[in-house]
Amino acid sequence: MFIGYDEYYFFYRSVQMAGLSSLQKKNVDEILRDLQKKRAGIAKEDFIGAACPGLNFNKERIGKTQCLTVIPENDFNGKYILYFYDSKYALPVSKDEYEFIGYLAKETGMAVFVPFYPLAPENSCKDVFEDVNLIYDHLLHKKNITDLIVAGSGTGAGIALSMTLISWKEGRKPPEKLLLMSPVIDTEFFDKRLEDKLLTSYFRDGIYYSSSIKEFINRYWVKEYAGQIEYTSPVYEDMRGLCDHLIIISGTDDIYNCYSRELADKAVNAGLHCSYFEFPRMHHRFFHDMNLDESNHARLIIADLITGSRNRIIDQYMYEIKERGEWSKKYPEIFKDDEATKFLVNNHISYSKYKKNGDFINLTRAATCKCFDDEVRRFILQYPMSTVVYLGCSLDTMFKRLDNGKVNWYNLDTPGKVSIRRLYTSDMEREHTIDKSIDDMSWLDDIKCDPGFGLLFVCRDFFQYKTFNEVGKFIDKIYKRFQGAQIVFNAPSYGGMLKKNLYNRKNEVDYKKYRLYLNDPVRNISLWNVSYSVIYEGFVFDNVINLRNWSGTTKLRIFYNTHINGDRIIRLRLGTERYRIYRDGQFVKV
Repeated sequence: MFIGYDEYYFFYRSVQMAGLSSLQKKNVDEILRDLQKKRAGIAKEDFIGAACPGLNFNKERIGKTQCLTVIPENDFNGKYILYFYDSKYALPVSKDEYEFIGYLAKETGMAVFVPFYPLAPENSCKDVFEDVNLIYDHLLHKKNITDLIVAGSGTGAGIALSMTLISWKEGRKPPEKLLLMSPVIDTEFFDKRLEDKLLTSYFRDGIYYSSSIKEFINRYWVKEYAGQIEYTSPVYEDMRGLCDHLIIISGTDDIYNCYSRELADKAVNAGLHCSYFEFPRMHHRFFHDMNLDESNHARLIIADLITGSRNRIIDQYMYEIKERGEWSKKYPEIFKDDEATKFLVNNHISYSKYKKNGDFINLTRAATCKCFDDEVRRFILQYPMSTVVYLGCSLDTMFKRLDNGKVNWYNLDTPGKVSIRRLYTSDMEREHTIDKSIDDMSWLDDIKCDPGFGLLFVCRDFFQYKTFNEVGKFIDKIYKRFQGAQIVFNAPSYGGMLKKNLYNRKNEVDYKKYRLYLNDPVRNISLWNVSYSVIYEGFVFDNVINLRNWSGTTKLRIFYNTHINGDRIIRLRLGTERYRIYRDGQFVKV
């Protein structure tokens, strides 16, 4: 039975926090004794190479290192993954990670090659890299594997990144793809800014960092390689030419999440194709837990990205492209998205998880997109050199539909959605994409604009899943930072909200309850702040003309929807300030 992350999160927190006080008091010798005791316990389990349905195992020794190849019995595609497990510097592979390796082989159809590399305290990273570089050469030249994928988890991810960087510097062929999961990529902690974040995260994720652990790593792992960052702290290296595709998986409650973000930013700035997925409230190595929904979600994403397919889960992210493409064909007089139409010419997106909607639902969603386009277009016409911030942009390419050649545009969504977005489209001139959660208000620092030229926040559907008070607090944070800005969002009446929830409960696969409603926007919004003013309020079908080929039932439902104020667009000004209006760079009026 699977559990949601809310239930799991609090269970996990209670277990980890119980050991915090004792951990803080442990010195290096005590940490070493604990690791040796844990190592002995793992060794007694003797699960390596045990019979497993659907998998074959080959053991071999390369140089001084024992290696295991996990091969799927059926549908082996001939490709190999070189996998470095998370040893925490001193431990053998754990049972949960061993099971994850088996899953990876079965799901991808690839053989997973696992070296049991040297461990601390008997060995240092110098010994590790002497062995893994030999293994990499062996796979490339002795086994003639040309399209090798390199993967790693935790400390193994740091080894994978370092080995790839060293191979590139020494002229060896880089891997086709590099997969880093919860990577530990700075063992000398050169960047005090990141180390401060690590110390802050300590109290959320528990047992992975303290001053004694830092001393343990330096004494038993780094040793003579101190200062050689390509081995000890590869996050600070030049990432240009690293590999064809870098994949990073992390959780927001992973203590090393700040390093994952740093690496993803560096990779993008270096021009690498980087897919970065960050899962809310997930801890270090969460993807090893088979009982967690988010773990299974992450595993499917990993399998899709490694195999270059989309049919496991990525198509579910991209389903909205299919919808917009179909609306463009079926209702071109209402909504037209050329980007979606072009993408669908050469790409098939599966319907396997979704139930096709009827005309009314499709018309409502298409009309909603049209209304948002119309309101943003009006704003840009009035403020041609303004800035537009699209919150929860997902895969929508609104900028390409509305660009006037002058407007400055920001797209904002979670790192996972942004990674999927990059598979579909890329930023144009004056278009910027921020990969942060909308609720992480630090994105406000990333908005660079002159509010005097106009500033609009676009919130399509995002507010509807929040309560009235939650939306008020969210908007207040924007108001305090950008007084005079405008926000356009959609919100139904109470009756409209009930109808939406009733329909979604019956028809949606992933039902999410609508919580926001505004019966009287002018009166309701004044309860948030009396200085807010409603600029525009309209219904999504106001500017949609009924066509003859619509059924009588569809027309009746549209009439009823309008009657109960079921779907409504609202544009709001935050404060009494007025923008300076410019035409062709010249001030017109106040």
